[in-house]
Amino acid sequence: MVTDKNLMNKITLNFLPLSDQNFTITIYRKEANKSHERSETGIRFRLKLSKYNNYQEFDISWNKLDGFDEYICDAKENFDLTKRYLLRSLENRLEEVACSFQWYFPPKSFYNELRFIIKEYKEGNSEIILMPYFLKNHLEFGFLIQHHFKVNSNQPFNREVQKLSLSLDNRYQQNRSFYGDKFRLISDFINSVIANLGNLFEDISIVTKLADTPSDKLDTKQYKFGGGNQSSSPFVGIKQNGPYKVVSDEVKYLFVFTEPLRSLAREVYSGLDGKLFHGMFSGLESMFSLPFSKNCVEYKLVINYNNAEMAEVIEKAVEMIGKNNCKVCVLTFFPSLLTEDKNKEIYSHLKFQAIKHGFYTQTITQETMGKKEQLKWSIGNIGLQIFSKLGGIPWLLIPSHEKCLIFGIGSAHEKDSEGNIIKYTAYTVCIDTKGNFNRVQPLSSSENEGEYLIRLKEELIKIICSENNTHIEECVIHVPYKVSRQEVDIIKKSVQEVTGDISFQIKVIKINSKHKFLGFSYHNTKIPYESSMVQLSNTEYLIWTEGLQYGNPTVSRRVSEPLHVEFLHGSENNYDDDKSYLQDIINLTGANWRGFNSKAQPVSIYYPWLIATFMKRFSKYEAVGDFSILSCESFNPWFL
Repeated sequence: MVTDKNLMNKITLNFLPLSDQNFTITIYRKEANKSHERSETGIRFRLKLSKYNNYQEFDISWNKLDGFDEYICDAKENFDLTKRYLLRSLENRLEEVACSFQWYFPPKSFYNELRFIIKEYKEGNSEIILMPYFLKNHLEFGFLIQHHFKVNSNQPFNREVQKLSLSLDNRYQQNRSFYGDKFRLISDFINSVIANLGNLFEDISIVTKLADTPSDKLDTKQYKFGGGNQSSSPFVGIKQNGPYKVVSDEVKYLFVFTEPLRSLAREVYSGLDGKLFHGMFSGLESMFSLPFSKNCVEYKLVINYNNAEMAEVIEKAVEMIGKNNCKVCVLTFFPSLLTEDKNKEIYSHLKFQAIKHGFYTQTITQETMGKKEQLKWSIGNIGLQIFSKLGGIPWLLIPSHEKCLIFGIGSAHEKDSEGNIIKYTAYTVCIDTKGNFNRVQPLSSSENEGEYLIRLKEELIKIICSENNTHIEECVIHVPYKVSRQEVDIIKKSVQEVTGDISFQIKVIKINSKHKFLGFSYHNTKIPYESSMVQLSNTEYLIWTEGLQYGNPTVSRRVSEPLHVEFLHGSENNYDDDKSYLQDIINLTGANWRGFNSKAQPVSIYYPWLIATFMKRFSKYEAVGDFSILSCESFNPWFL
């Protein structure tokens, strides 16, 4: 246990700085021919034309070439050039020393990086990645170091892959030692490889100790429930106070199952009634004030979920709506004998028809919930999803910014068999900073990228301006990591164009869950505390949405990696101001109504990802071409 407060306020980044930051690079350069898009040497960077700091593009060579002039470049003159030089120096040094591991440059990688194969398995390779990086907040060049399991192209995703990726432990349970395992693998590599490299160039080497950096703490999430009562725990808060908003309509349920799954259907019914696992989940009526009894449940027996049977299920659900003037939730039980593709096909078809006809769906699979112990831990989340899909609000968050709307950008681009985009589609999920779901709204859809981008800009401007003269004082656009650079540029241009025409502030923030960063605490688990944050630059931060709890060092499940957050527009380089928007991101990780403990990503990013998954499957159906089926603002969160 860590008792030193100085150590508690530090996080060790997966960054190895250089031993000396004051160095120059000797290169050979030639003014770039602007009529040629590509460099003669394949390397082109902007460098100082003169001592007066006028920058111009130059073709670069590492070696003497006719027509190229020698140039002494300061390390900080062009960060990207220096990072390229560091990677080249590392490659040269590895060729000089006897490295115990095979290493390679990955083809088609988004990053300039070098990978070492630590151990080979039939499922893939355990690898260590080194990537040159400039840590702006420290003003230091060095290398990010990360562990990664590279899955073979023909390897299906299964529990063995999850174990080798460190998500599961050796018993195939959630890996509570995820951070400790990562730290051990990285440390072993540093001791066996980095420590024996010597100097990369001149008298400069890679330091063999990971860099410590100051950390700060955001506030713990606070939830609001029935009667306006507050709690720091969603489950405890609902149990003690009831939901924030109950479902006011009458609800009927339709259970759909095959004969072999009749017993599972009975167990789910008893679980939702609160009788089977009362200590874990006291039931829909007790927890959510949602009536649930035999009087409101009907069932439909099917044989193999063929098209004719599913048509009967849909017809039955629609009939129940009309007959009872109520909301209907269809609970479908999928047997494990169904293939994954068949499961997705049936599920997607039923979900699409539910949106189209106005009923709701909940799927229970035999494979994941067929055993009583599995169902015991899942029944509460099943109840939560049903309640939320029906229009109930289980809880809201206490926000950092009160009158603020969040637009989460999502995309569902359709690709061919070779991975080329054949249709571009974008939409936005609108929520407020309390976590209240507002609507899903289409933005742009076209087979032509240019037309798609033009439409995206037009619709974004229209949506932003439509909020003018309303009660909001701020608007924030959350952009996920999958959005392309061109799309990000369009979003930024849209915001810049309307800034003078609106009465509220607007910011654009990119939230990345797939990145190369990691950080470790000085606790023996190596896990940082929940809500910890680290500043990487004036506009970049790492935040831990999950982690250790103060006063409770017990780790009950795998803790996710931090989010990388970058302010793309609207940041005033004001740490305290940025921190308040990071607080809202932390808060929105607690607004996920898919589970009581689902808090790895903010819903502004997670909900668009869920919708994208469905949209790709819906693409073959009618009324999806322009996504107008999602335009209804009164929709409940059907995608949970």
